[in-house]
Amino acid sequence: MDNQESAIADESTIPEGGKVAKSSNKAVFITFVVVLFLVFAGILYMLLGKSSKNSNNEVSTNQQIVTPSVSDSLSTTDSQLDKDTQSIDNNIKKLDSDVTSVDQGLSDTPADLSQ
Repeated sequence: MDNQESAIADESTIPEGGKVAKSSNKAVFITFVVVLFLVFAGILYMLLGKSSKNSNNEVSTNQQIVTPSVSDSLSTTDSQLDKDTQSIDNNIKKLDSDVTSVDQGLSDTPADLSQ
C-alpha cells in the first residue's frame, strides 16, 4: 500500500494537462506587457517633462531697455549728449561693480569645516 499511496501523492503534485504551465505563461506575458507599458510611459513622461521645463525657464534680468523716440534721436544738444554720457558711465559703473562681486565669489576660499 505504501507504493500506491506514494503513486497517488506523486500524481496529485503533477499538474493536469499542463494547465499550470499555460496560466504561468499568461501571467508572464501580462507582467511583460505591464512592465513594457510602464517603461514606455516613463520615457514619454521624461521627454515631455523636459520640454515643458525648458519653455518655462526664462532668464529674468534687471536690464532696462531704452527705446529712443524720434525726438530723442534728433536731439544732439550738448546737454542731451552729457545726459547720455552720464547714463552710459553709470551703467558701466554698475557693471563693474557686478563683475567685481562675481570675481570675489569665484576667488572665495571655503572655510575649514574639519574642526
